[in-house]
Amino acid sequence: TTMLTLEIVGEESSLQGWTFELELPHPSNDQPDFLVDPARFNESLDQQWQEGSRCKVMWLQEDGTNTWYNATIMELCPEDPEWP
Repeated sequence: TTMLTLEIVGEESSLQGWTFELELPHPSNDQPDFLVDPARFNESLDQQWQEGSRCKVMWLQEDGTNTWYNATIMELCPEDPEWP
């Protein structure tokens, strides 16, 4: 498992500055594999991704270390209505 300490940073939030810990168990099929910073997610939406675009992907190794891989977008699919 991994422990993350998170802080609310949105100036519009009444909870700004509040911190909490989140324990992430090793990923399994019934839970997400990762968390994404909303700012980075929004930036990615602005990218003009297309088949053949290059990107970097971080993958958790069995020994608990993270490794960055160079990747190529192979296919673009419509947004999943269950995960907007």
